[in-house]
Amino acid sequence: MRQAAKQISLTASDDVARKRAGALAVSAFLLAQNSTTTPVTTFWRAGISAARCLMAAGDVDGAEALYRQLSLPQWTDTDRAVAYLDWQFQLRQAGQDEDSVARVREMLEDLGLNNPQMRSVEWSWHTLN
Repeated sequence: MRQAAKQISLTASDDVARKRAGALAVSAFLLAQNSTTTPVTTFWRAGISAARCLMAAGDVDGAEALYRQLSLPQWTDTDRAVAYLDWQFQLRQAGQDEDSVARVREMLEDLGLNNPQMRSVEWSWHTLN
């Protein structure tokens, strides 16, 4: 479902299709959340996909709510940092103001990661599918 939502979102030609992709991605995330057999990484990636699809559909508030969940202390610092990087990128793609981007960048900086850790985070973000 996550991959299908991502594909629909990437190829959507109108707002209706983008909103449909967002709904499908959120459904995949919610299904993964309730599963006792879904690996944590799959659940986290489903959340990233859902946030991206919601942002593409123009639901910035819904996307930000998911990004907040994906950056809670229960996740590793690397996962949290990747979520913050993706959040910043998606805000820029959606044309949000620089204050919103700066707010997320501050949250990333508050993690206190060193340069090697940030390089690892950036690599992880670039390899998200």
